[in-house]
Amino acid sequence: MLRAAAAFVVALASVVGRADVPPFNDQVIAGATHRDGPRKWTDQLVRAASYACSNAKSGADGAIDCVLNTVRVRNESDGPLQCHVTLELSRKDDNGNRHVEGDLVVFPGSEFGGPASYGPAALKTRRFTSKCVAIPDVMAPLPAVAQCRGQISAPSPDDFFPPGSKRRREEGDVILEYGVKRGSTDLYEVLVVASSHFEELDNAALELAKQVEVRDQCPNRRYRFKVRFVIRD
Repeated sequence: MLRAAAAFVVALASVVGRADVPPFNDQVIAGATHRDGPRKWTDQLVRAASYACSNAKSGADGAIDCVLNTVRVRNESDGPLQCHVTLELSRKDDNGNRHVEGDLVVFPGSEFGGPASYGPAALKTRRFTSKCVAIPDVMAPLPAVAQCRGQISAPSPDDFFPPGSKRRREEGDVILEYGVKRGSTDLYEVLVVASSHFEELDNAALELAKQVEVRDQCPNRRYRFKVRFVIRD
C-alpha cells in the first residue's frame, strides 16, 4: 500500500545474499514504557538498511549508504490507541526535514511503525517521542452550528485501501475528527473517534486525511467526516 500506509508500515527488505548490502547493521534502540491512566505503551527507534533513498549512491564495493529511521509503538493497553510520534534528526534527511512526525493507530497487543525518515547512515535521531490517547468505544456527540457546517475536498478511499485488508476482506467506516486553523486548508489535530475495528484501515484513514483540504469552515471549531472502506469486486 504505497500511498495508504507507506508512512506507517515499514517493510524491512531482506539483504541476504545481495552484493549491494548497505554498509549498516540494523539497530533497535529501546525507548521507554509510558503510562497514562489505563493507557500503557512502549516505543523504540528502528534504524534499518534500506534502498529507498532518492539520492542513494553506491560506493566502490557496490554498497548503498541508505538508512531509514522510524519509531515503533507497542500497545500494552486493553483498547486501541492513537499515538503521535516524533523524530528529531541530527541533520536534514532525504526530504530536507530535521523534524518528522505523524499519527498512527495501534491495537491492543500490536506493534505499529510511524512515519519513516530516509538518509545516509550519518543521519541519526537525536530524540524520539510518542504520546498516545485512547480511541473511544462510544463516540461522543459533537455540537454543530448551522452557519459553520463546513466543507472538505477529499480523495477516494479506494486509493488508500491497504492491499492486505482487501485480501482479508476487511471493510468498515472510520470517523475522523479535526480542527481548522485560520488561513489554512489542512486538517488540524486529526483524531479517530470511531474505529473500523481494523488497524490497517484506521491507519489508512489517517493517511488519507493528509490529503484532505478544508473549505469555508469556521476556525477554532471541531468537525467530523467518515472514511468508508468497501471492497468493490
